[in-house]
Amino acid sequence: MENVDYSTIAYSPQEAGHLSLDMVKKLHEEKDLGIKSGIEDLDKIMLPLRAGELVTVLGHTSNYKSGFMNWLSKQAINGIKEESNEIVIRVTWEQSVEEDTISWLAGAADISITRLARGEIGEPEWKKLQGAAVKHAITPMWIVGHSQQESSERRWARPRMTMPDVSNAIEYILNDASINSKT
Repeated sequence: MENVDYSTIAYSPQEAGHLSLDMVKKLHEEKDLGIKSGIEDLDKIMLPLRAGELVTVLGHTSNYKSGFMNWLSKQAINGIKEESNEIVIRVTWEQSVEEDTISWLAGAADISITRLARGEIGEPEWKKLQGAAVKHAITPMWIVGHSQQESSERRWARPRMTMPDVSNAIEYILNDASINSKT
């Protein structure tokens, strides 16, 4: 366990109150910001998702969790101003980075994910998929997760990510990787 400076995680009632009032003021000033699902009935009951918040989508297998996260990610990316340095970070425990991104590319190229998973694509679909990959490469979205391909090639077990691992990966992205992107 790393050493924690407890003065950075302990707040007096006065400090907590001051921070809360500042937050309410900021929420008021930015009331039109935040990610909305785009589904009117859902947006009436769900608060807008804001930068720095943890968003968790839980559900049984095949209940559109990944699809919903893709939708929310696209909504977040659409809300980023071109000149800003904002990014979207997704975390996935269940799907590999490849599976998650293939789903994204299939939607962008209008190709059936089932056909891709079965390897049933011809030259026209391959070209559309490559075009979608080029467009995806310039989106400001990072993924924290495991790579099925790299694990197989290196003969590594799939990593068991913990919340501290995720936190450290996000710090890495924000402080090191996004500046020296591998793209």
